[in-house]
Amino acid sequence: MQSKIDSILQVFMVVGDLDASIKAYETQFGIGPWQEQDLSDDAVPSKWVNEQPCSYQVRIATCTALNVGLSLVQPLDDKSDFSRFLRENGPGIYHLLAQPAEGYDSMLSHARDCGLPVLHRGITANGIEYAHIDAQDELGLRFEMFRLPS
Repeated sequence: MQSKIDSILQVFMVVGDLDASIKAYETQFGIGPWQEQDLSDDAVPSKWVNEQPCSYQVRIATCTALNVGLSLVQPLDDKSDFSRFLRENGPGIYHLLAQPAEGYDSMLSHARDCGLPVLHRGITANGIEYAHIDAQDELGLRFEMFRLPS
């Protein structure tokens, strides 16, 4: 079987306190600098959780360390799967950002055909589409993929 993923681009971790986590990464491991991203409703006006429209709120910061993209995600409400994950598991690796080998639509269709739920989906104000596919039972994690606007 040919790989459905070209590359892993980033590791996303859910945290309870973004500022404290950034400080720990910087002081204990020298990992940084971190840049906070805007995921407000203005920046991401279209969001879905479990295929239902949902306006969840998170804070996110990213950096590159040792040639690996890292993101820290702090849920700000209880509407997203990020908050459920944090509540049930504590802080930890939530998902990997993957580049689909055959494109966004093909990978999303393949995931659905395999019975893998889409936990989060969204479209940013500048047209980037993303989806978080739940492969937790099969692989122990989730994958995010994205499509840039054409």
